Amino acid sequence: MSLFKRTVGDVDDLQASVSALSSSTEPIHARKQSLADVQTRLSQLQPVVDKFVFKADQGEKDPNKRTYGPSMVDKIRQLSANISGLVVQIDDLAANIDAQYAECEKQLALQREKQREEEERLKREQQLRMEQERLEQEQRAKALEEQRKKEEQLRLQKEQQEKQAALLRAQEEAKRQQQQRMLKEKEHAEQKANEQKLLREKQAAEEAKRLEEQKQPQAEAAKGISLTIKTAKGKSLPLTNVPPSCHVHELKALIESAHAIPKLAQRLIFNGRLLPDPKTIDALNITDRCAVHLVENTRAVAAASSSKTPAAPKPIVPPGTVCHVTNGGHQLNAVLQNCAKHRLVVVDWSAPWCGPCRMIAPVFERLASRFSDVTFVKVDTEASSENRQLTSESGIAGYPTFHFYINSKCVHSFSGANATLIENSVRKYRTQVSPSTSVPASSSAGASRSSVGPSPPGALTRNVLTALTTLKRHCTQQEFIVAVRTLLTFVRNVVNHPGEAKYCKVRTANQTFQTRLASKPGGSDAMRAFGFEQVNENGERFLVLPELAAANPELSTINTQLEQALAAAGGASEPQPSQTRATPNPPAGATTNRGFNPPAGLMDQIPPEMANAMGDSATQGLVNQMLADPNFMQTTQEIMADPTAMQRLAEAHRAMTTGDIGTLQRLQNDPSLMRLQNAMASNPAVMNEARRHLDTGLANMFSGMANPPMPGTGTPGQNAGAQPGPNQTPSNPPPPSYPGAPTTAEEEERLLQEAIRLSMQDANNDSNQQSQDQSKEQDSSKE
Repeated sequence: MSLFKRTVGDVDDLQASVSALSSSTEPIHARKQSLADVQTRLSQLQPVVDKFVFKADQGEKDPNKRTYGPSMVDKIRQLSANISGLVVQIDDLAANIDAQYAECEKQLALQREKQREEEERLKREQQLRMEQERLEQEQRAKALEEQRKKEEQLRLQKEQQEKQAALLRAQEEAKRQQQQRMLKEKEHAEQKANEQKLLREKQAAEEAKRLEEQKQPQAEAAKGISLTIKTAKGKSLPLTNVPPSCHVHELKALIESAHAIPKLAQRLIFNGRLLPDPKTIDALNITDRCAVHLVENTRAVAAASSSKTPAAPKPIVPPGTVCHVTNGGHQLNAVLQNCAKHRLVVVDWSAPWCGPCRMIAPVFERLASRFSDVTFVKVDTEASSENRQLTSESGIAGYPTFHFYINSKCVHSFSGANATLIENSVRKYRTQVSPSTSVPASSSAGASRSSVGPSPPGALTRNVLTALTTLKRHCTQQEFIVAVRTLLTFVRNVVNHPGEAKYCKVRTANQTFQTRLASKPGGSDAMRAFGFEQVNENGERFLVLPELAAANPELSTINTQLEQALAAAGGASEPQPSQTRATPNPPAGATTNRGFNPPAGLMDQIPPEMANAMGDSATQGLVNQMLADPNFMQTTQEIMADPTAMQRLAEAHRAMTTGDIGTLQRLQNDPSLMRLQNAMASNPAVMNEARRHLDTGLANMFSGMANPPMPGTGTPGQNAGAQPGPNQTPSNPPPPSYPGAPTTAEEEERLLQEAIRLSMQDANNDSNQQSQDQSKEQDSSKE
C-alpha cells in the first residue's frame, strides 16, 4: 500500500473518530482523553498532507518538477480540504468539551467543599467526646492513687515487723554456725597435716624412680641400638652398637666394616622407601631391633671402579622442580656449587606475608617445569633463622627479588612480580652458560633435557616435530598445511638472508600471522621450537630469533625437509627423495617388507598400534637391529611376560606418537622401560638406526595428508638422548666379585622391588603388633 493511500485511510479513520466523539455519551474525562488522542493523530497527519500539497504546488509551478498527475493532484487537494475541515470540526469539538469539562470541575469543587465542612463538624464533636472521657479517667486515677498509698503504708509497717523478727533469728543462727565452724577447722587442719606428710613421701619415691629411669636410656644410648640387616638373598646380618643419631652414610660404613659389603653398593630400604644418606636413622623412625633391607647396587660399584674421568656432577635439584631452601647459606651454596657451573640458577627471595610473592609463586613453578635446563631455587626468608641470616647477608631490601647466577656469580637481579621479565631474563641468560661445562643429556626414555648452550644434534628436529604434532592434532588438514606454509615463510627468510636482523623478527599483531598460525593451538609453540623468543619493544610484542638459533645448521635442513613434505602432501608431480619421506604402512592383512621378520609369536603379544608401527618401512631397520640383539630379545621377552610392563610400554609408545611430553617424563624412571633403554644403548647399530628413524619423523608427520593415515605414524622415538657420547664406549661394566652381589641389572632391579615389598610388609606387621599391644593396654586399664 502506498503512502498516499495509507494517509487517506488515516484521514478517514480520523474523521470517523471525530464523528464518534461528537455523538459520544461517555464521561467528560474520557471524552477529553479521546479528544487529546484525536489531536495527536491530526498533528501527525498534517505534515504528511502538507508534504503532498507542497509537491503538487511545485509541479504546477514548474512542469519539470511535476511529481503527480492531474487526477492525483485533485485527490491531494480533496485530502487537504478534508484535513482542513477536520481541523475546524476538532477545534469546535474541543471548545465544546472544554466548556463541559469546566462546568463539571466547578460542580466537583462545590461537592468537595460541602464534604470538607461536614468532616470538620464531625471532627469537633469527636474532640468534645474525647475531652470528657479524659476528665473522667483523671478522676478515677486520682481515687486509685489515694487507695494505693494507704495500702503501701500498711505493707511497710508489716515488713518492718518481719525484719526485726528475722534479725533476731539470724543472730542466733550465726552464733550456732560459728561454733560448728571452729570444730570443723580444727578437724581439717589435722587431716591436712596427715595428707601433706603422705604426699611428701610419695613424691620422694617417684623422684627416685624417675632418676633411675633416666639413667637407663642414657646407658642404653651409650651402648647403641641393635639392627638386623636383611639382604636380598634372604640372609639376616646382625649389627650392634649403632648410635641412634648416626647418619645413613655412617650406617653404610658400619655395614661395610662388619660384613664387607662396599658402601657404594648398598641400597638400604626401610618402611618401603630408600634411605637418603643425609638423614639420621632416628629421624627415619629406625629404633632398636628394627629390620633394614639391603640390595646391592652393582652398577654403582662398577661405574666407580671403571671410571677413568670424573663424571659430571648430578644436579641436586631434579629438573622441572623448584628447590626450597630452608637451611640458609649452607644449602644455597651447595646448590650454586653443584649447579651454577653448568646451569643457570634463578633464586626467588620471598616472604610468606608478601602478596606479590604469593601471586608469582605459581608462575615460578611453571617456569621450572618449562625450562628443565635451568635450576630454580626459592628462599622463604622467614622459614628459619638461617634463612633470615642469609637474607640479611645478601642485602635483600624488597620482595620478591630475583637473582640469576652463572658460575656461582650473580649476573643479574631485579625486584618485583613481573612474570614477563622473569621469563625474558631466563631466556637471555640460559644461553650464556659455557658449553664446555654443560651436562650430557639423560638417557631416560623420552628425555630431552640437554644442557644449557648449543643444542645437541637432532634437538631442533625433535622440538619442531613435537610442536607440529600438537598443531596437527588441533587443526583440519587444510588449516595445518596453511599454518606450516606460514611458518616456513618466516624460517625460509632467515635461511635465505643470513645475518639480516629484519628477517629474524615477526610482529605478533600481524593479521596474517594471527589468522594462519598464532590463533591455532600449538602455533606459537612451533615458532618457539625453531628458537623464536618473545620480546617487547616500545609497547609492541615481537617474536625474535636470536643469532645463535639463526646460525643453527639444522635450521636449513629441517626447512628443506618440511618443504619437501608439504610438496608431497599437496600432490606434487615429481617424486620426493626417499630419505625425507617415509613409505606409508601397508593395509591390514597385506604382506610387510621382506626385511622385517619378527620371531614367531612375538607380534601376537604386541599392542596393535605398536605392531603396525613396527611394520612401517620407516621403523623397519630399527626393529630389525633390535631383534638381532640377543640381549635386547631377552629383555623384551621378560617384559612381555609382565602385563603391567607391556601396558606401560604401550602407554610410552602412544605418548611418543602424540608428543605427550608429560607422560614420557612420568614413565622415564620405570624400571622395566629403563632396562629396555639400557639394552638399546648398549648396541651402537641400534642407536644409529634410532637416529636415522628420527630424521624421517618430519616426513611421517605429513604422510597422513597425501595418503590414508596409518597407525604408528607420528613423532619418532624420544631415545635420541640415550646414545653414548663421542668418547664413550657402550659396554656393560663387569659386576663386582664380593659374595652375594647380583649378577645382572635385571636381577638387581627385581631384588630392589622385592626388598621394598618386604620392608612394607615388615612395617605393616609392626603397626599391627603395636595396635594389638595398645588394645591390650587399654583393656587392662579398663579392668
